Order: sequence, then structure tokens, then C-alpha cells
Amino acid sequence: MSRSLIFIPVLAVFLSCAAKERVEVFHVGEVEVRLYSTREAMTKELPEVLQLVDNLRVTDNVIKVFGYYDRENKVIYSVDDARTVIHEFRHYMEPDWRHGSEAKSIPN
Repeated sequence: MSRSLIFIPVLAVFLSCAAKERVEVFHVGEVEVRLYSTREAMTKELPEVLQLVDNLRVTDNVIKVFGYYDRENKVIYSVDDARTVIHEFRHYMEPDWRHGSEAKSIPN
């Protein structure tokens, strides 16, 4: 059997594994953390309003959702990215924290 004939099935298996969207679920105390391999897989499970907002174009900017903390059900949805998970945990740990409050002040 030639090398090219062996390469084709190996490539097919690799591509089928790479294309699979996966989710890992962890429980940290009372919070469920759901880490998704792709942003697209995560947005399928978000509330409908966030699905509608995702990829919305506002002037020259496109809104992309990378994480969400569902306060009512205590579930964190996040792409598999440490910075995003920490950001969503901050919403859990500091319920009054809002976006923009972490911005550094710019000296004059």
C-alpha cells in the first residue's frame, strides 16, 4: 500500500476529531462551569437574546460573546480560555461588579 493511501484515512480521522465541538463540565462549589472548545459551540447553548446579539454589527464593530455568567442558575459558560473564565468568575464573586470597572486610569 502506498504512503498516500495510508495518509488519506489518517487525515480523515484527524479532521473528524478536530471538527468535533466538545464541552467540559466542572463543578466549583455551587457553580457549574462549562468550558467549550469553540465559541460557536458555546453560543448554541446561551440564552436566545445572547445568541441574537452574537455577531451583531454595530458600526464597524462586531459583537462576539466569549463567556456568560447565568446568575439565576449559577452556571458559567465560557470558551476554553483562562482569562475569560476568570472574568466570568469575577461576575460570580463580585455580583455588583460591572464591565469597565477594571479599566486602568490613564494618567494625564
